[in-house]
Amino acid sequence: MCAPLYDKNTDTIGYERIWLDTKVRFNEQIAIYNELLALKISKNNISIKRLQAAINAVVRKHSVLRTSILYDSTKEYLKQCIKPMFDDIEQLFYAFNVTFIGSEKDYREIVRTQQVNTSLLNLDEGILLHCHIFRFHKSASEMAQTREISDDVLNINDRIVFLFHHIAFDGSSVKIFMDDLCVAYESDQNLVPLALQYIDYSENERMMDMSTARQYWKQTLDQWYLDNNTVYQLDLPYDHKEQFGHTRSGKGFTVTFSLDQLLTNRMLIYAGEKQVTLFHLYLTIYYVYLFKLTAGNNRQICVTSLSANRYAQVLQSLIGMFVNTIPYCFKIDSSLSFEQQLKNVQHLCFEILPHTCLPHQELIHLYNQYLTQNESQDSLLQTFIQIEISHLNNHNNWCTIVTSDIERIIAKCDLLLRIDYTPSQKQMLVSFTCTTDLFEHQTIQTLADRFHTLLRQLFSPNSTFNLGEQPIYELSILLPREIQMIADLNETHVTFNVDRSWKPIHEEFFHRAEEYSQKLAILLDEQSLTYDETAYYVKNLASYLIDKHRVKPNDVICQYVERSIEMVLGILSILTVGAVYCPLNPDDPWKRTSSLIHELQPKLILCHSLTRTKLQENCDCIIVDIENVSYIDHYNDSRNPQFNLLSNVKVSTSNTAYLLFTSGSTGLPKIAAFSHENFLCYLQSTLADHLNDSFDLVMQCTSCSFDYHISEIIGTLLLGCTVVAIRPNGNKDVTYFVQTLAKHHVTFVALLPSLMHIVYTYVKETHLFHKMLSIRAILTGGMYYDRRSSSDYY
Repeated sequence: MCAPLYDKNTDTIGYERIWLDTKVRFNEQIAIYNELLALKISKNNISIKRLQAAINAVVRKHSVLRTSILYDSTKEYLKQCIKPMFDDIEQLFYAFNVTFIGSEKDYREIVRTQQVNTSLLNLDEGILLHCHIFRFHKSASEMAQTREISDDVLNINDRIVFLFHHIAFDGSSVKIFMDDLCVAYESDQNLVPLALQYIDYSENERMMDMSTARQYWKQTLDQWYLDNNTVYQLDLPYDHKEQFGHTRSGKGFTVTFSLDQLLTNRMLIYAGEKQVTLFHLYLTIYYVYLFKLTAGNNRQICVTSLSANRYAQVLQSLIGMFVNTIPYCFKIDSSLSFEQQLKNVQHLCFEILPHTCLPHQELIHLYNQYLTQNESQDSLLQTFIQIEISHLNNHNNWCTIVTSDIERIIAKCDLLLRIDYTPSQKQMLVSFTCTTDLFEHQTIQTLADRFHTLLRQLFSPNSTFNLGEQPIYELSILLPREIQMIADLNETHVTFNVDRSWKPIHEEFFHRAEEYSQKLAILLDEQSLTYDETAYYVKNLASYLIDKHRVKPNDVICQYVERSIEMVLGILSILTVGAVYCPLNPDDPWKRTSSLIHELQPKLILCHSLTRTKLQENCDCIIVDIENVSYIDHYNDSRNPQFNLLSNVKVSTSNTAYLLFTSGSTGLPKIAAFSHENFLCYLQSTLADHLNDSFDLVMQCTSCSFDYHISEIIGTLLLGCTVVAIRPNGNKDVTYFVQTLAKHHVTFVALLPSLMHIVYTYVKETHLFHKMLSIRAILTGGMYYDRRSSSDYY
């Protein structure tokens, strides 16, 4: 019997979905839909020939297992053809192999590769079932010497592995297949024919009225899109985010852990008390987990799962592809307790249940209406949950189902949470399967560890979390080592030996200038100053400020300069006269700069040639051009009456050294004051952490709006290092930036994560990694750090 599909409406929607999914979403390099069923022989003397006959009997009863699926490219439709079986012809309608192996390891490796083998099943020829028998023997010689071994007999611990094509077999088909196989083996006769075959179901399926379900899902997806204001995509910790939306290989790996008996029992008892299923319970836990995993950035979470879709009693005895993939879209409220979330999830499941018949491909069609050209429908299949409750562990006393022992290496979605529960043994296995296209193995191991941590926090008898009272935002998926690391980082009562008594910042600098007089203090392109030269110009400018502008300790002096040598000289000169340094950023809008000047009422403002005109046009404060003053010689002439002006300046470490503006939580500028002592204690901590040594060449690239520019300039000089300055906006020219790093052999640089990624990408694309070999340390921070983009740095 041969029936074309589309035009005669005799194809099943399941056939269509699996066939199209293989062609569209995956690259067909491996078999995606090989469904595995592994049996372990628990009784001696199982006949192989009788087993083959029993399998043939099952195939005879269920014609779907001998149905070929062909695509007619001329008429552009699928066609299914059922191969006839005749009583007088002994023919196997499935693939069959026997392998002698010597170890469990060999068995697992063979089965592992069979999962993805594209040649074992053949849709065109109607070979949808493959049976592989594994016979365990230590060696070939032992096998030859053992008289009891028969070519036709299986013994205890031998294995039978079935592969079914998912186009003809779903999870609910396992029990039907095993029941019929055992009956056929025991009776050694044909099975009672079915009144209804899977191909008959296909005709019914096409005539079903799905308008109510279609309307429900349209409204659900409409609301989902409106609430998110975009298509749904969960921000999972992908290692290879750039591959999202590309054709998938289907390759995956699995991390599995077993729940201890106590935790399993407590979860089962809780589910019984709340009158929920394991699916309801684990779906709720999964929602909470994904919410915490994405740092609360995703409050609307979609998890897909399977619906058996066997809506009529007559379908309960049919082998076939009935299962449907359904999205469970849930809006999580982190202020509610776990128990309240569970009730809401149960309500959602009951609401969806009458509408699970709408084919997944129709759901995808509805979802695609919201997608732009660059967005992928894979976002609806990001996360998946599957609950498998095995009541079939021992079947008729001659075999045990051991499918869960096989590592799953196929990934049909980004992240699958699978729960395998065996009631007879009270055993619960939790597995995470993910695609190798997007994740590294260590990431999934960490995700599994986090989920295990959450389960213990919810149900362990030692947990103090109250499921009925506490909001879920109080839950944590931090691992023990991360909790310890945070505790260590927040340990502020650390004591260390202070091996020196600090003097005010400028005095410390002049001591370094005496100690390293001929060492380069500042480098900027082709310009440079030694420590001695820097001290000379600093004293000149400081003396001028006292002599001409009567600057005294605690006066506020603003500095409005670009990155330059003058920036360094200006800061040191302000501190030398005991005044308070406050930077103004030339890149800021003048309105902001003007408001800061108005609030500070500074004694004067230091500038240089690049900023002088802008100040003169917009500001009525006293303006001093550093370039016009620093190089005046007479203040360093001992014969000049102003030679000793600086000796009368009295400054202690408790004096305020500098002011910085921070926007705070209101968005309005707020002043933060730092004393000499504050900065020197910070500097002492860097010495304790061995961040810098006197041989370092430190790049100065931080904007003066941020406090770290003080460390890059003053901290570097107080430690006897060299400041490598860059020209204005040099940090925005990646070619110049990298050339400067290489030219001056920079050893230490502080970069924002965004700039670090730009620099890394540039040197990678231009093959200039060899130019960066002088760098011994990179300090980063100040903004979100994407570990996924930084995984290549190492």
